[in-house]
Amino acid sequence: MDNIFELMFIDGTKYKGGIDYKDTKWKEIPDKEIAEIRYNVPNSDEVIDLKGYEKYYHMIEATMDVMNGNQGVLNIESAYIMGFKKGNIDVCRIYLKTGKYDMLNFDIEDSFIKKLNPIFWKKGV
Repeated sequence: MDNIFELMFIDGTKYKGGIDYKDTKWKEIPDKEIAEIRYNVPNSDEVIDLKGYEKYYHMIEATMDVMNGNQGVLNIESAYIMGFKKGNIDVCRIYLKTGKYDMLNFDIEDSFIKKLNPIFWKKGV
């Protein structure tokens, strides 16, 4: 299985994310300026390339079965990779089961963005 993402830092070094969406390795990214993120789209040969942003963010969206025979089972539905630049945030929502994705744009004041945990933003250029 491929790594979920690969980062290129402005100093030329690289960092590879995890291979499991339950442990993406986003929290372990070194405190260095990111020049580019290459995010592998599951069930596809496509790669989403984000570069030139001031900050980057990654999160996973999951649901938990509470009613059926799989109670307590975590179902990872989507991954989000985001880039912040000049008060706007470009968001790529990736539907993990199908490999399809949407490109969205939010203002920094949007309620969706305000709910994000700010400690997980990573430095860009």
